[in-house]
Amino acid sequence: MGYEIGIDGGTESIRVQVCDLEGGCKASASHPYEIRFAAGSRAEQNPEDWWSSVGLAVRKAINTSGIAPEAIEALALASTCCTVVALDDKPKPLRPAILWMDVRAKAEAEAVLRTADQALQVNCAGKGPVSAE
Repeated sequence: MGYEIGIDGGTESIRVQVCDLEGGCKASASHPYEIRFAAGSRAEQNPEDWWSSVGLAVRKAINTSGIAPEAIEALALASTCCTVVALDDKPKPLRPAILWMDVRAKAEAEAVLRTADQALQVNCAGKGPVSAE
């Protein structure tokens, strides 16, 4: 019998499920990671924490399920949106990731709205708001 692993990368943790091909959950696991909040409405994370958390949660879910890793036939991944990760050419993170909830660009978002640019028509007919996220 084959199995699949679903991985959900959320704002606060990685969540993993091992399921049979009919969708029955055989085991689940999660692993948290830190959000660093700072002045100026900043919210950042270390992208390396995501990767290590995936490994820890996947191993725990597989071990809990009792299923041989070779029986895993598929992997599906979902994650939060609007998180910025600057990478070098390796690709390795150059700095902490800027999370979707980071609103340090409030002044810039307001300046964009003041331009009344035609592209803003898709956002409340140009009336905004323009999200600082």
